[in-house]
Amino acid sequence: MHHDILLVIDGHDGSGKTTLARGLASALEVPYIRPFHGHAGAAMLAAAESKDFLRAEEIALEQVDSALRSHPATVRVVDRHWMTVFSLLPEEFWQKWKPLPPTTLCAADLECTIKRLSHRDETYAGSEWHSLYIARYEQLARQFRVPIVRTDRHAIDEALAALTTWARAVIGVDP
Repeated sequence: MHHDILLVIDGHDGSGKTTLARGLASALEVPYIRPFHGHAGAAMLAAAESKDFLRAEEIALEQVDSALRSHPATVRVVDRHWMTVFSLLPEEFWQKWKPLPPTTLCAADLECTIKRLSHRDETYAGSEWHSLYIARYEQLARQFRVPIVRTDRHAIDEALAALTTWARAVIGVDP
């Protein structure tokens, strides 16, 4: 039986994941999907932070399902997926996301994250909040042995080359 392949690029705000996910989708000539963008992502975050974990889970599952149905393809690049959900929800909500698709974490230190986010037209959540989520993503990467691309230490073209090599190995295409 043939299964679709999701190549997940995840990470905290300002980590470079969207830039790299779009670049990877373009390099592979496959659809780019961003299920938690805009109001849906904000609603999921608000539900999780108010401890309405069932609602946050429901929003996340609906958004991913809708995005995947809207972009049918054998290979798709997904900008945020299970790691974002796991960073928000307690472990008892994780089972529905398994088996986990191949994932790479984009990461940057707090200073770089704050600098990048300062250029956006968004409300600043504060250093403590960003530190918490940066740490959560890095802990999840260690726990699930997810490769990490450090966008604060590598230029975008270097990071994209590393991601493209990883993705080609996952989908079985020679680099």
